[in-house]
Amino acid sequence: MRKGRLQPGRLFLVDTAQRRIVADDELRPLRARGALRRVAAQVDAADGEPPPASRPPLPEREALVRRQQAFGYTFEEVSS
Repeated sequence: MRKGRLQPGRLFLVDTAQRRIVADDELRPLRARGALRRVAAQVDAADGEPPPASRPPLPEREALVRRQQAFGYTFEEVSS
């Protein structure tokens, strides 16, 4: 087991099938060849990943103003 922080520019992959963590050292050659994207696409397709979420609808103006007043927003903060 390893402990520590993930350094900037590093990545890791959790392989749930083999129950292990694949370190950046193993992934670097795959990333250089672009194979990592293909692996990720295969995993997403196998997991049946749902489509990306759409943005929630904006509230009506009156409801928005009431919320802004409740949380102490001033006219200057809203208009800037």
